[in-house]
Amino acid sequence: MRKVMDIAFAEGNRLGVPVILETDAKSKCDKYVHLGMELAGVRDIGEFGKLYDLIKKPDAEKQQSVSTEASTSK
Repeated sequence: MRKVMDIAFAEGNRLGVPVILETDAKSKCDKYVHLGMELAGVRDIGEFGKLYDLIKKPDAEKQQSVSTEASTSK
């Protein structure tokens, strides 16, 4: 799972966008947090349980690099 998440995080950094996902189990949520995501919120969906919203923001230095490349290519 770490390899897949590293690919998603790298692409988020490259594009300067956050990686966002949701899961339906606290145990899964804890695994994603361990891999570097941040718990952004918990939604109660009634009899169906809860949804855990997670986010990994792009690294600031890589995001700034993407912004600089975009502005210099104009």
